[in-house]
Amino acid sequence: MPSEDYLTFNKPASNSRDGPSYYKNMPPTLLKQLNELVHESQTVILNISAFPLFDIFPDRLIVDESKVNIIYRYFWGSETIDSVLIENISDVTIEAGLLLATLRITNSSNVRFPVIMTISNLRKHDAFRARRIIQGLISAHKHGINLSQYSISEVKDYLEKLGEAKED
Repeated sequence: MPSEDYLTFNKPASNSRDGPSYYKNMPPTLLKQLNELVHESQTVILNISAFPLFDIFPDRLIVDESKVNIIYRYFWGSETIDSVLIENISDVTIEAGLLLATLRITNSSNVRFPVIMTISNLRKHDAFRARRIIQGLISAHKHGINLSQYSISEVKDYLEKLGEAKED
């Protein structure tokens, strides 16, 4: 655990070419871990939106290596963003119709009162793909697999295979 000296920063007067000077007080291992976390959160694996025919302001589902974001749009410039970390997802279910589907993600960060996040009017194949990828991420996370060193296309294929539901 780093001492408090590393956690308190002096705000720089100006930024240098190497970044703000207050990062120089951080130990290299902590800086490396923070850089890896930033890279994971900016690597988008899946980005889909609801079918716009039934909704003027379609909702979006964004999946990255560490979390799932659902962006609910209400009006121009008006939106709500719900996020859940992969390790807090306990269940992913789909209600599918002929063309469209609803994806439900259970956030169990509070075990007594889990929150169900819902995104409706997804194209059926997009919803099933999102479910497979999220289930694959959950499984990879539980087994301690670090995906940040692989390309996104490789990761998508393996996560989909890992998250497939087994049929008898």
